[in-house]
Amino acid sequence: MFQGIQNVSGLDSRENQLQDVADKLPNLGVAVNQNEKVIIYKRSDTFYTQHTTLTLNNDSTRVAITYNFAPNVISWVLGVCFFPLGFLIFIVANNAKSDFENSAALL
Repeated sequence: MFQGIQNVSGLDSRENQLQDVADKLPNLGVAVNQNEKVIIYKRSDTFYTQHTTLTLNNDSTRVAITYNFAPNVISWVLGVCFFPLGFLIFIVANNAKSDFENSAALL
């Protein structure tokens, strides 16, 4: 529901660049799939699920960070049951996305 793409450029072509970028980002969660060009992370919180993919381009000088913050079932139930104020619960996922974007912008 709340998603975006951030590109980190200006990297030198050396080993473990994806892991170095991942170490600088907060709260990525657990790596569910990993190889030398792509790392996929998943994190579940009380009100949202975060999916983050770090992809290294072919010449190893740029990393694309793709992220998605999706409200989970609890958020939807609260939003529907306590309509219209219940939909304020989606602000939690939107704020988490904003915090992540700010952290990625500092790279």
